[in-house]
Amino acid sequence: LDDGADDYLVKPFQLSELMSRCRAVLRRPGRMALEPIRIGNLQLDISSHTVTIDGAKSDLARREQQLLSALMQREGKVCGRAYLESNLYANSADISPNALEVSISRLRHYLQNANASVEVRTVRGIGYILTACEHG
Repeated sequence: LDDGADDYLVKPFQLSELMSRCRAVLRRPGRMALEPIRIGNLQLDISSHTVTIDGAKSDLARREQQLLSALMQREGKVCGRAYLESNLYANSADISPNALEVSISRLRHYLQNANASVEVRTVRGIGYILTACEHG
């Protein structure tokens, strides 16, 4: 639960229990799913799966865009390794031990080269956080 989960079920469980818990999560107040998220000069439009920097559409690779989306949706909060891996590699049977670090590195380079006013910071031993930064 500390890595971003809202709830969990212990196996075995009834499908009706799962559906009931899903409806309860959807009823919780929070950010509207279709509302774009802005941090610095970066904007994520969840409904269209687009990222823009200073109004220009990005050409981020799918994996890095998923990573950025996971970080932006938890704005201001540290995202644990398990949370990020479950968002990025949920359907992948075999991932290398450093797959997340490779994706983080690619995202950092992209953001820096695109002059984004955000950065991905490492919180040692815990995970990663996306924060606004000052350039210059």
